[in-house]
Amino acid sequence: GRTRSGGAAATTVNEARIPDADIAALERQLADLLGLQVRVAHSETGGTLTLSYSTLDQLDMVCQRLTGGAI
Repeated sequence: GRTRSGGAAATTVNEARIPDADIAALERQLADLLGLQVRVAHSETGGTLTLSYSTLDQLDMVCQRLTGGAI
């Protein structure tokens, strides 16, 4: 990345979003299974799983799969 006046490297958005091969494969597998856009942000202390939906029916499907039944 570019350096700031203090000499520390600045991280760009593109540099921060370079998943390793395992994370990228997991994103693809989940996206194929769910039919939704999936993003996994992983770090040494944990992470975030983001599922992007377009309709309330898609949200309902995710909720049903997570709970094992209707909500």
